[in-house]
Amino acid sequence: MCVVPIRNSAVFVVVLLVTAINSFSQVQGGGSVSSGGIGKAYEAAGKSAAARELQRRIDGGLLKSAVARSKGGRPKTAQLRPSSSSPQVPGRPAAIPSNSNTPAFTEFTPARNTGFETTFANSIGGTEQEKEFIRQVVGATKTAFEQEVSAKGRPNNLAAAMTFFVATMATVYHNDPEPSDAAIDKLWDGLNETLNELPGVAGMTDAEKQIMYDTLVAYSGLVLTGHLVAQQTGDPDTRKIYKALAGVLIQTVLKTDPEKLRFTSTGLVVGG
Repeated sequence: MCVVPIRNSAVFVVVLLVTAINSFSQVQGGGSVSSGGIGKAYEAAGKSAAARELQRRIDGGLLKSAVARSKGGRPKTAQLRPSSSSPQVPGRPAAIPSNSNTPAFTEFTPARNTGFETTFANSIGGTEQEKEFIRQVVGATKTAFEQEVSAKGRPNNLAAAMTFFVATMATVYHNDPEPSDAAIDKLWDGLNETLNELPGVAGMTDAEKQIMYDTLVAYSGLVLTGHLVAQQTGDPDTRKIYKALAGVLIQTVLKTDPEKLRFTSTGLVVGG
């Protein structure tokens, strides 16, 4: 259930990414990030009233509710481990046991060939080099992520994408060790139950859920890839870029102070 288990994965070729990352974003005075408009793709994911309602409800309060539910004595998420042949993928939540009493509003039937990677890249990339870099990373991340969650019996699940997003952003921002399997399982379990009860989720179409899912996975892949490059190259400037980017995304998507969002030995902590 590692958030950062792709150090040796063929999916991400670090040497290929270093130059592209340096051109993709730069930290300016005060630590702000310039990357073609970080919020554009997320805003585009909320065109319908139901999707906007979900975006409005995603905040520290929702995360606190998810954490509280995960500690409420409910059945523990199955601890499923990948086989030695399983691809190594960021953010690998275990399967959540089926609960016939819980509506599966977080799940959706996906459409294929939506052109998401190109649309996303065009919305935040500036140069053609930046856009191509974004398309490559987003496409590789989504493919690998979907292989893993499908292998765990829980594909096309909005709570899974949000778990990946929260775990990635908190880990990258604080430069912390990856969360434990148990912490990831609990967060996914709690988010799944919490989101299932939101009217906004119940009112979303499959297409609306998919664009939100794709957007959360895409941002997670970009930030995690940059973070891994910084780790492997020992480049403090790249590390600074992606810490700042993670902080902006935590504030934009989760409406939470990044300093107050962190994984500890007991799981996710949402302070303040």
